Amino acid sequence: MSEMNAAILRLPEPDLLPDKAINFLELIELRASRRQYTTEPLSLQELSYLLWCTQGVKMVAESGRTLRNVPSAAALHPLTTLLYLSNAEDVPRGFYQFLPVEHVLKKLDVAEELAQDALAAFEQQAMVQQSAAMFLWVADILSGIRTYGRKVYEYIYLDAGHIGQNLYLTAQALGLGACAVGRFDEAALHQALALDGEEKKIVHAACIGKI
Repeated sequence: MSEMNAAILRLPEPDLLPDKAINFLELIELRASRRQYTTEPLSLQELSYLLWCTQGVKMVAESGRTLRNVPSAAALHPLTTLLYLSNAEDVPRGFYQFLPVEHVLKKLDVAEELAQDALAAFEQQAMVQQSAAMFLWVADILSGIRTYGRKVYEYIYLDAGHIGQNLYLTAQALGLGACAVGRFDEAALHQALALDGEEKKIVHAACIGKI
């Protein structure tokens, strides 16, 4: 059951997600980019799986840094997951931010006109318009520079790759389609989402849908 309270969408808890018997070698072999989707909506359980496997927090250290289901240099995890949900059960269309420690989605105040401008920034429009959800990863460049200096520009793309591959594998395990989206108009996307493109910038994105 979903619960909307003060713009917070509560997802099924990770501990309550059912176990799935998986042939790992088959999962790796069958992983593929899928660009066509049906009109069937995503369930909250499926969203919870995707978010837990890509950014789920296993432990919060005393320093405040988190150990997650994907690696990150020094457990910095400088990427934030945004989603545009257009076809999820009982969930209003719009942009959301994943809060990984709480494992909830927070609805963002993005006007529908600006949301459409953000989606229009992607080159593969047929796939984007068909997808049930768009995952976008925002890098916090400033926090990374404090730790690693200019080296952070290399590390954030490594982190994005780790997250993107987990999204692919999780989608395959759930029988969903996933496809990374590398080409987009950065300036238009950042403007639509009120990101400066320097301290906070989109570094990766992917479509998800039923197949």
